[in-house]
Amino acid sequence: MKHIYIILGILFVALLVTWTQLPEIETDDRLINQLPWIIRTDNTGGSGVFGLTMEQSTVRQAEDTFNDEAEFAVFIDADDSRSLEAFFNYTRIAGLQARITLTLKTTPAELQAIASQAIDKKAQPSNSYKLVLPDELDETLYNLTFNSLT
Repeated sequence: MKHIYIILGILFVALLVTWTQLPEIETDDRLINQLPWIIRTDNTGGSGVFGLTMEQSTVRQAEDTFNDEAEFAVFIDADDSRSLEAFFNYTRIAGLQARITLTLKTTPAELQAIASQAIDKKAQPSNSYKLVLPDELDETLYNLTFNSLT
């Protein structure tokens, strides 16, 4: 019985020495901030995810974060409500792959002006329509902020 206590004591000391010799693991804060479950809020009630802040970050900043090119379209729902969206078809962040959609912040007049420049109207399975926008609008749209991210 005495030998068991000696062996357990030696094992405990060996584990303690090994544990204290482990290298400190460094974390990349940028990588951690890009995880989808890391949502930050600020004092003004604003929120952010992926290192982007709602209603402050632009589509161009999102494009840099997602390392993917944004595509733009206006969507018209069955109830005639409209939204301008930027979407990323192939986004890889922190080892996860996803399709990300930003709803861009516009006034009704701006949205109408953008929608009037559509070059094609495509019916969607959800009884909505997708208005395809010309590439010439991209430079203007890259500077818009977004108010939701899905």
